[in-house]
Amino acid sequence: MSLDRQAIVSRIIRVLPVVVICFYVISITLRASDERTSYSSSMWFAKPAELPKDVFDLPYFDNYRVGGKLDLEKAQEELEKLSNDDLPMAQQLFDIFAWRTFIALNSPALPNGEPDLSRSIGDFGNGPLVWEFWQQPSDIFLPGGALPKWANSPDHTMDHFKAGWRQTPSVNEGKQAFSGPLIDQQGHWVHYVSLVNQKEFDYLIQNGLYYLEGQEAFSKKNQVRFPVNTDTAYGAIEIKLAWKQLSAEEIASHRFLMRDLRVVSYRPSCSTPPDAVIPAHKSGNAADNKTSQRTPNKTLGLIGMHIAMRTRSSPQWIWSTFEQIDNTRLDLTSGDDNHKLPSHPSLANPDNPDTLVGANLLPDYNSPSCNGKPPNDWDETPNDGDHDLKKPEALAPGFLPPIEVLRLVPPPQGTERVNLEAQTFLKSKNSVLRFYELDGTQWPKHPKSPAVAGGEGSAPESIIRKMPGEMVPIYLTNATMETYFQKGFQVAGPLEQDNRLTSNALTDSKMVFATESCVGCHYSAGICIGFRRDAVGKLILDSHGNKIPIYGENGNDGLNGNGNFSWLLQLEAKAQYPKSDPIGK
Repeated sequence: MSLDRQAIVSRIIRVLPVVVICFYVISITLRASDERTSYSSSMWFAKPAELPKDVFDLPYFDNYRVGGKLDLEKAQEELEKLSNDDLPMAQQLFDIFAWRTFIALNSPALPNGEPDLSRSIGDFGNGPLVWEFWQQPSDIFLPGGALPKWANSPDHTMDHFKAGWRQTPSVNEGKQAFSGPLIDQQGHWVHYVSLVNQKEFDYLIQNGLYYLEGQEAFSKKNQVRFPVNTDTAYGAIEIKLAWKQLSAEEIASHRFLMRDLRVVSYRPSCSTPPDAVIPAHKSGNAADNKTSQRTPNKTLGLIGMHIAMRTRSSPQWIWSTFEQIDNTRLDLTSGDDNHKLPSHPSLANPDNPDTLVGANLLPDYNSPSCNGKPPNDWDETPNDGDHDLKKPEALAPGFLPPIEVLRLVPPPQGTERVNLEAQTFLKSKNSVLRFYELDGTQWPKHPKSPAVAGGEGSAPESIIRKMPGEMVPIYLTNATMETYFQKGFQVAGPLEQDNRLTSNALTDSKMVFATESCVGCHYSAGICIGFRRDAVGKLILDSHGNKIPIYGENGNDGLNGNGNFSWLLQLEAKAQYPKSDPIGK
């Protein structure tokens, strides 16, 4: 062997161990990365009753956790890098987090409200679920601004269901109506209930945010910042649920999470003037509106669920929303002998193509005329009871026909894949939750990125970055709760955050395709920052003799009375002194 060849061989022998080690390290790294990004649904739901505190609780971030303590800075850096390099993978993590949250909240609970780990997720029985121990707004924002107490009991949720959540517009309110009632294909109103966890409840109480004067005082020196989670404690969580009255066919199908509940049947009072917020819209309690009727228990099925969680990864909150799979279409592969397909979707009528012309349109007012004035509200009572929709002549006067619901933005393809994995797992556990699907999960891609103001020519950037955080996906709605926000092509201006414009600026006239999003709506929420007064400081009272609150909003996320993404403070809080200033002021 020549000297040159010997030198080459010698050199190869010297570098070969280094090459082998490099290949070994690369293979280990790739395998670890693959394990983190492709773990199966059995790993996703290894502890299905355990409510995660944040997306950082997923196994993907275990490398940044030592002894139960998360290296938050490194976890945030990893999530931001993943969001930039592989957004679909990052979205998948949030979708998995959403499913884990949905399953845990709908798991059987112990008498103290904690998850009952002795029961499987397929065993619902008649006992309460975890979320049923939480507190709803009408038990927090009490009449007269009274101090509420944490009940930790499922009983308080049973008779506070309200329909047609809306805020009546008036000369004193610049905001448009949120919404009106949704009527299912059987002619029944859909009903809603919202609840918060104890962490959010405690924050409201500790800061005096449960009554209007308390909000005013708080706003002088503070901003609303609901708590985020820690390694050992949850942050603020809000949920909202949509329920429909079930037919005998639907009950027998076992395709719904069901509850026997009392329902407040809403009927407006003729004596309530159009510039007043009707009490039953505020609480759902029959006692708040003497003309409303409390009906016997009805078997209701869950058809929609919002979950909002403020976390360390997402100071703009994580927003996820679920629907029952039969709402607007039927999955022909989902039925079997024990779970028969319904004859038609709950909220759509595919047998009558003419109904699409009126899809997602608010029904006309049907309340009785008051003192010769035209109706200005909706009345549920004509829709009470069972109806034969094929005999319109037999329907009660004022009956509101079913609303045709069209979901304009279906779940993204990646979310559909996560849905399939979750539904397959839940089917193996014989859980009714397999008949639900995730519409999507919204989260901040870059939590510290600024918002972009609206104005002529500002779209689409002013919509994509309407609020801080560069939220993804841009649009996210639930067909059961934002039916009337699904408009499709429309003018961009109303979708933007126009309060940041100068007084002589024009709103954006550009046409865009849009629905709405969870955070896009909640970003505008505010708190009471004061009450209307005349030039000499005297309170201005409404037609009922009550003082008129002034609300801030989240606009620039600054000192302007923002509600930190929760509408409850603005829509539900009441005054301790509704007709005067507090004593001593």
